[in-house]
Amino acid sequence: AGGGGGPGGHRRNSVSCLRAALTDHETPVRCLDVKGLRTGRLFGVTGSDDGVVMMWDFDAQRPLHHVHAHDGPVNDAKFTVDGSQVCTCSADNTLKMFDVASGLPVVTISVACELRCIRSDGLHVLGGSAQGTLQVWHVAGGSLVREFSGHTGAVSCLDVSADGRSVVTGGEDCCYGLWEVKRVSSLRG
Repeated sequence: AGGGGGPGGHRRNSVSCLRAALTDHETPVRCLDVKGLRTGRLFGVTGSDDGVVMMWDFDAQRPLHHVHAHDGPVNDAKFTVDGSQVCTCSADNTLKMFDVASGLPVVTISVACELRCIRSDGLHVLGGSAQGTLQVWHVAGGSLVREFSGHTGAVSCLDVSADGRSVVTGGEDCCYGLWEVKRVSSLRG
């Protein structure tokens, strides 16, 4: 009779059920990030088309902060490596940092070209631009430190290697880029 452990002979998959559906956004969610803390608690950040950034306590299934952060869609939202801040970028050509505890903005940086994806350690931000460049921003000074060209279309995603020496980008040009960014090594996740 069937070949598995569940009803009708189907095996149960531990990720097959929806634990919670959090419905506080009013427009489509474009990005999210999750951060597990040493305490075992799970927190998240989401960004939506209407410029809203929400910080969540996923374990309690409730929002911590609801912030109208941008005047355009939120392209990406990521926790800093230590989880104390959230970094966001938007089609409104701004890059912002928020304190997770208070939900208040820490810094706003106007960027010349729309950033589509980001990663931050709290001191620097790596950003993939709509013009196909990888940018390194200094948060405290709000200045562009380095810019690397390589893609012929927008950079749509990026990640940092475990050792912090390399960055991999993916783009709308159907290519990936492998970059050495040795001096911004604390951006690994």
